[in-house]
Amino acid sequence: MKSQICVCFLALLATLGIVNITSAQSNSEFQYEDTFDELDPSWGEPNQTYFVQDGVLVLKLDPGWSSWPINQGMIFEDADISVRTRQVTGKNFMQAVGLIFWAESPENFYVFATNRENAFVVIRRVKDKWLTPVTWRASDALKKGLDEWNELRVVTKGNRATIYINDNEILSLKGQPPAGGSFIGMFAGSPEDEAITYEFDDLRVK
Repeated sequence: MKSQICVCFLALLATLGIVNITSAQSNSEFQYEDTFDELDPSWGEPNQTYFVQDGVLVLKLDPGWSSWPINQGMIFEDADISVRTRQVTGKNFMQAVGLIFWAESPENFYVFATNRENAFVVIRRVKDKWLTPVTWRASDALKKGLDEWNELRVVTKGNRATIYINDNEILSLKGQPPAGGSFIGMFAGSPEDEAITYEFDDLRVK
């Protein structure tokens, strides 16, 4: 599979530690909140693959591509992270789309991902390798098909992450979170023979 490391991550390394997140200040209940009314600078420069439109974050992928934009605004330790996501184009419902957690860099992170065939997975990227701490499993908590919003949630505490789909607790797993905190982000992929577009909204961290 081809892969695309979000250019925004590398471009913002020089400004790591500078927080410019106006939406994060809008609700004291959250450490961070983004409703994607505009693309916050902590996500980097928009491009044809990655942009905000009509109040959502859009990942528009050519055939055979993956993308994993990582937010450079804040570092989190124990956290309650949630986002809504949906697939809006494409006939292939087997591709992964999800929430990045325990991210140290574009080469080291975890993904809680789902597809539109009622299945979920937990993936880990370590350098050039893709690991699968939790293999694909079915879940009736997911909504199938195009244009159906699903809320994905990960609650981390120490070396344990508990995952939820649409307010339903699914499972808990142990992992290797980065020392000193981690970043969050999004993940999506497309098959070799079809372009797919995904949308994300209401990203929150408690």
